[in-house]
Order: sequence, then structure tokens, then C-alpha cells
Amino acid sequence: MERRRILLCWFVPLLLYLSNLDGTWIQDDHYHVEQNPYIRSAKHIPRILTTTVWQSTSEETTRSDIYRPVLMMSWMADQFLFGLRPWGFHLINNVFHAVNCVLLYALLRTFLGSSSSLLGGLLFAVHPLGVEAVSWIGGRQDLLLALLALCNIHALLKWLKSPSPIWIGLYALTLPLGLFSKESFVLVPIAGIAALLISSGDRRETAARLKSPCAVLIGVFIGCFLWRNEIVRRSFFELLSPELFGNALALAKRFLLLLFVPADSDFLFPYRARSFAWMSAALPFALITALIASLMFAIRKNTAAVLGILFLLAPLVPAALVLDLVGTIAERYFYLPMVGIALLFAASIEGLEKRVSVPRLGAWIGCLLLVLSLVTVARNREWRDEETLYRSSIQRDPSNEAPYFLLAWHYHRSGSFSQEIEAYRDGLQRNPRHFSMLNNLAVRLTERGEFVEAKELLKRAYGLYPRVARVSYNVGYFYERTGEVKNARKWYGQAIQLDPTYEIPKIALRRLGTSSTP
Repeated sequence: MERRRILLCWFVPLLLYLSNLDGTWIQDDHYHVEQNPYIRSAKHIPRILTTTVWQSTSEETTRSDIYRPVLMMSWMADQFLFGLRPWGFHLINNVFHAVNCVLLYALLRTFLGSSSSLLGGLLFAVHPLGVEAVSWIGGRQDLLLALLALCNIHALLKWLKSPSPIWIGLYALTLPLGLFSKESFVLVPIAGIAALLISSGDRRETAARLKSPCAVLIGVFIGCFLWRNEIVRRSFFELLSPELFGNALALAKRFLLLLFVPADSDFLFPYRARSFAWMSAALPFALITALIASLMFAIRKNTAAVLGILFLLAPLVPAALVLDLVGTIAERYFYLPMVGIALLFAASIEGLEKRVSVPRLGAWIGCLLLVLSLVTVARNREWRDEETLYRSSIQRDPSNEAPYFLLAWHYHRSGSFSQEIEAYRDGLQRNPRHFSMLNNLAVRLTERGEFVEAKELLKRAYGLYPRVARVSYNVGYFYERTGEVKNARKWYGQAIQLDPTYEIPKIALRRLGTSSTP
């Protein structure tokens, strides 16, 4: 019977996400995988280990504070197995999700009965909040984060039960692998240790047993932070600011909405960073903190529930820390927190089984899982290709200009220039000040000889962004294409004056037979 439950947790997610195997490259996949020369040979492993994420891609000049070599090398392994066939990368994502579901079930069985554990594992398997992490190749980072978090807590439990070198080694190994898969891992092993300590009947004895794991944790993390800081040249803790409280509230509200209203899912949910207002935000933040603390006190003897709360919070804190740098609340941020929800759900079911008719409870939960599965299948198909994904986002929120820009860029990459221009025009109707859409549309129209509209757009762009070198370069390009060489030279020179490191206008001046010295 136990084997059947494990197989169910394995096959349900695989079947649910089977339809993503015909998916294509989306967004950063083009740079990280499809066009990335550094994942095509093992000789590049030293580079991956000693550079940030973007420095090991086809866009290596892009600045980055992110160091995730485990993620990059997982894509390298996929490339060796499947070549540059997207279905292989999708298959590995699906397998990671299925493994996570099995590991979660096994973790639940450590504390709870088989029925409630199975329902918790299936909730995690079918909930639509997992779609972005599983269906997008670039979402691999969150799958690895959850995989290593679950392996870490399993290894800790095994170590406490039987301190053999295997479990000690596995525990120590998951720490750097998790941290170098995604930075949100930083609080996860601390959450595991805290949960065992909080829910222990004899805290003094438990604290004594946890001394060795804590020592390993501290030692490994110090080494990892020193190594990471050497590569990134910027400490993770430099991002701390009062705004993180406001970010945490925004993240929590979005998570709760998608948890109970998954049909509102949209991979481009816009987030507008605001200055933290102590009077309006500090009070609700304090109330939420007090509520969580009270809940922890009430359920402190239920290890699964305490672990669920801490697994829910641990990855969201680092996400809140950097959310204002991203601009959107990505659904994949909630993949690991869903492990916490599944733990809480299973613990609640275990309690309800003693008070409610089991067949009736099972019927209601079965209906819930079926509805969630249908939403997941539908959302999974939206991630099939970029056009489908962006048009789905536009349909949900036509006022958000971001999917129009991404759709236009997709058309540009695929050579559909007429459709690209229309997408830019639609996007500018939503946000007439959008920098990239203004400039890109002006350049495309210039290339097609539609000079009247291009000139109006460039006037608007220069009026809004007169100190941006790219705008001056685009004006120079316009004059070059219209044959006004003198004006072209003037504007190219101005672009160089605004940004002496900008190479493109220097190349343009050499093309026109003029010195590039400002």
C-alpha cells in the first residue's frame, strides 16, 4: 500500500505536466540555454564556478549579483543528454517536480499518517502555483531549491536518528548545493533546525543533539558566503532596507490570493516598489508577525505544522528582500513555500480525520484536487510558447504594458517585424513613456522608411530622456538613414559625450569616416 502511494505521488505530477514536452524556449531561456556557449562543454565549468549567472551566458556583459553555478551545471548536464532540444529540459524539470513530491510525501510520513501525507503530497503536486517553476525551463532554480531543501531536512532527521557518515555528509553537501542553486536557500536549513527545537518535548536534549548540525551549518555557510562574496563582490546583506517590510506584505498578499484563487495566476503580475510607510505598513506587519508567533505557540507540539510554517516563511524572506529589484512578483517564488502549505494542509487533515467523516472529507478534498489539476493543465499549456504566454497575460490584464513589450521582442526575434511594430504600438497606448518601446519602435520604423512617425517618436523619447545616450544614438541613426550625415555625426557625438563607454556610436562614426573621439 505504501508503494502505491509513493507511485501516485510520482506519476500524478508527471502526467499532469506531460503536455509541456512540446514547449519551446521562453524569455531568459534563449540566453541561458539556447544561445549559451558555456553550457556546451565541460571545459567551461571553471568559468561557471568563478562568475555570476549572466557572465556564463550568451549575454555575458549583463551585470549580475546572482551566483548559481549548480543551476548552470544542471543545464549543462541536460545539454549533454539531449542536445539543444527543449523537450529534454522540460522532461528534467518534470522529473525534478515528481521527485520533490515523493520527498515531500516521505517527509510527511515521518510525522503523520499515510492518508493525510498522501493528500499533502498531491496538493503540492497539482496546485497551479507550481506551474511557472515546472513549465518554464528557467524555473529550474526553484525546483532545485525545493529539492535540496527537502534533502537537507531528510538528512538532518536521519543524522539525528543515526549519526552515520553518510547522513552527515549528505547534510553538509546539501548546504552549498542549495545556496548555490538559489540564494533563498539561506534560511531553509535554519528553519528545519528551529522547527525541531520548537516542537521538541525536551528542548534541552534536542538542543544538545542539534549542536553538531549547527556547527556544520555555520562552518559551511561561512565558507560559502566568503566564496560568493569573492565572486559577486557584493554581500547578500547589503540589500537590507526598510522597504523589505513593504515587499514582504506585497508578497504575502499575492501568495494568499493565488493560493485560494489560482485562476488569477499571471506570470507578469506587476509590482511597484514604494517607500516603506511606517504608519501604514508597520502595524499590519506587526499584527501578521504576532499572529504567526501565536499560531506557532498553539501548535508547537506538532512538528509537521511548525515545519510547515517555517518552510512557508523561510524562502519568502529573501524574496521580499530583493523583490523591488525585479519589478514583478514571479509565481515561482511560491514553489518552495507551497511545501510549507502542503505540510500545514496534511497536519490539518490529520486533525480533521478524528472529527469528520473520512469518506465525506475525502470526497471534498478529491474535488478540490481535481479542480486544481484542471487549472494547472490549462496554465501549463499557456507556457507552451512565448506568443501564447504573453497573449494570455494581455487577456488577463490589458492595462499592463510589459507583455506587449515581450511580445514585440518575441516577434523581432522570430523575424515577424510587422507584428513587432503593432505590439509596440499597442504597448505604447498603455504606457506612452515606456523607454524601450519608444526607442525600439522608432528604430524599427526608421529601418522600414516610415520616417514621419519615427521622427515624432524620437522627439518624444528625447523630450523624456534627454540625458540617455541610447536616445541620442537613435536620433543619429535616424539622420543617417535619411541621408543627413552632418546631423547624424552631431548626434552620434552627443551620445559618446553622454556615455564615453558606449561603443555603438563610435562604430557608427567610423562608418561615416569620422573620428570617434568626443
